[in-house]
Amino acid sequence: MLQRLSKILVVFVATASVAFLGFALALNNAGPNWTAEAESLTNYTFTYTPGENPSWAATYRNDSQQVASNRNLGAVVVKAYADAKRRNDEAVAAITPQIQPVIDRTKVIEAAVAQDREGIRARHEQLMAEARKVDGEIAATGLEGDRNAEQAITIRTETERRRESVFRLTRELDQIENDKYFQLGQRQRLLDRLHQLEGIRLRLQQRHQQLLDSGANPQAVPEA
Repeated sequence: MLQRLSKILVVFVATASVAFLGFALALNNAGPNWTAEAESLTNYTFTYTPGENPSWAATYRNDSQQVASNRNLGAVVVKAYADAKRRNDEAVAAITPQIQPVIDRTKVIEAAVAQDREGIRARHEQLMAEARKVDGEIAATGLEGDRNAEQAITIRTETERRRESVFRLTRELDQIENDKYFQLGQRQRLLDRLHQLEGIRLRLQQRHQQLLDSGANPQAVPEA
């Protein structure tokens, strides 16, 4: 009787061991690759502490702040993803208010540039017309000889003065154009940065949801 009972127990233990081994292999293959997930979070350092109560910890590289600690690597990775999403959301929230003032300032500058350009263009045409007129007067006066020499010199002096005004206004127009280009560049850089951060936020949010959908639940894992 005891020998038969021993045989039954041996068969039961062997069967249970095989079953638990199959369950462990299936669980390991079906779940997320937490080691690969940890390596993909390049802004975080994952450390393992062995001993009687082994645990995993995640630390943010920039400020060495520990964001999670748990005996289960999966729970630590999930919390690291959540922390990365939070940091990205904060970065987006910080840069978003800077966009509108730049846009408003750009609009003001564009309106001022348009107005100044029109005024400078009209003044430029006026001065050029006057210069051409003066050149014509100079040519006609030159034919009169020495009698009108003094008048010709006065007209030439006025022409040079007005041409200097044309050059000065042209330089001012170039400076205004450069200011506009700088503001437009700054606006584009801020928009690009916002789009980049928004893309990172969406990818982190999607990955966080994928981890939760795959069975990772940090609330269900006991804290170390």
